Amino acid sequence: MPIVNFESSRQVHFGTGDILVSPGLLDTPDVVGALCFTENGTGVIGERTEHTPPLILDGGEAPVRMTFDKVESVDVVMRMLEETKQMMLAKMGEGSPDKQDSRHERLLECLRFYGDPATYDTAHLDKHGFIIIDHDGGRLARDILRDYT
Repeated sequence: MPIVNFESSRQVHFGTGDILVSPGLLDTPDVVGALCFTENGTGVIGERTEHTPPLILDGGEAPVRMTFDKVESVDVVMRMLEETKQMMLAKMGEGSPDKQDSRHERLLECLRFYGDPATYDTAHLDKHGFIIIDHDGGRLARDILRDYT
């Protein structure tokens, strides 16, 4: 069972393809992002399940979920997941060269973000009260530049 009670917490155990990870927004007046974990994956790690974004979630749709009031919090979790991946690769003997690959991937992420027309779309202003690029203010680029200085 991939989502289990472990001591005093809930543990989500990945590696068998039986956890569906779904992004979405909570059904609240505020903009709150959510990442939900449910036990109905396909059994194939990395297989994508299509849904019409944004998936709007009410309170009881997932046994485990991460919620985010700020975009910066999503970035922190993404960085920590990347660090966890690097630790695992290093322990498996595949470490150091991946730091270059990781930096390369972060540069590509940055270019995709700033190159995506949706980043500048004013439709977000009506929907969320801000345009994504105004909310970012160059933060993604500054974070990546820190890797190089």
